Amino acid sequence: MTRDGRPVRFFGRPIMPRLGVIQSSIIAGVVLVAAAGLFALVFGDRFRTGSGAEATPVGSMPQGSLPSSPVVGAFVALVSAPDRTFHVESRTVVTVGGETVTVLSALDFAGPDYAGTLDVTTSARPTHSDIVVIPPVAYSRESGGPWRDSDAPKRSLDPFLGLTSGTVIADLGAEVVDGRPLRHLRVALLPVDTTFASAVKDVVYTSTVFDLWVDASGAPVRGLFTLDARARKDDKPVPVSIRSDLSFSRVGEPLVIAPPEG
Repeated sequence: MTRDGRPVRFFGRPIMPRLGVIQSSIIAGVVLVAAAGLFALVFGDRFRTGSGAEATPVGSMPQGSLPSSPVVGAFVALVSAPDRTFHVESRTVVTVGGETVTVLSALDFAGPDYAGTLDVTTSARPTHSDIVVIPPVAYSRESGGPWRDSDAPKRSLDPFLGLTSGTVIADLGAEVVDGRPLRHLRVALLPVDTTFASAVKDVVYTSTVFDLWVDASGAPVRGLFTLDARARKDDKPVPVSIRSDLSFSRVGEPLVIAPPEG
């Protein structure tokens, strides 16, 4: 993405074409964006296994939560299956000091493949991208321009990449969301692999939380990832925050990801 022949910059870091804004600048792998981040929302090896003693936010899971439940096992089996499918729409807002970037995404997932759209709004101007990722190849185009192909990014936009049966997930109980009876789950995260511009230094995370709401079959319906931190930018202390709201649908339905034509 360029503006007047110059690369658009994300918090001082050039947004490279071919998915660079998400995989490099927001989150390594949650929504959502690294936004994979996100949205790529910190994806990859961000899920904690073991006792959960260092689970987020900076401490342990809430008292009274269930360390596991049948719906947790069903959820993990569903989203980690090699042939799993789902659609997810997300809105991720990243704020560093007074600078804010908003990323809207709508993605279909089928196994390791995914495709959809990304809309990024900065203080400069909004940009629109279409993406198709079929490892080891990624395709992208900006604002309806020609498709380009490249190597698939190492950081995926998959919000569940790396989640296994050993991941610490607490069941916080039943809740009604938009009139639907759901189970509220909280996923323990490792320290988030978030890449900011070189001007943003000494990042100290104060809270990282990934909440999910699933139905009785374990299918995800809603998600909320939040990150709060403090850092220094241009030698001044600044607050850092990331919030990604996710909405899931078409879980388990037939979805086919194909290379773009033309």
